[in-house]
Amino acid sequence: MSYKTKEELGAAEKEMVEHLKLLQDELGEKAYFGGEEVGYLDVILGGFCTWFSIYQDVGSFSILDELPKLMAWAHRCIERWTFSESLPDPDRLRNLVHNFRRRKGIE
Repeated sequence: MSYKTKEELGAAEKEMVEHLKLLQDELGEKAYFGGEEVGYLDVILGGFCTWFSIYQDVGSFSILDELPKLMAWAHRCIERWTFSESLPDPDRLRNLVHNFRRRKGIE
């Protein structure tokens, strides 16, 4: 993932939001992708929950405004110890992303 210009980065962010909107549409009004209980898709996608706060920090968009249902799902997942105990530390991940962006000249 290497961007030569801020325009390329902006286009990639927009594309990512569009992909995440597809997931949000699939989630619909359900608590979890598996319905009222956690299913396989929730377990697989749950690994990305930590990344959503990172996208919010470094992106040029509000992920909460763009994807409110998906963010509510992510918060429900993080509240479950089975998810929270297996996710990377958000502060450590945030520092890693900021360092990467500085090295690439994005920040």
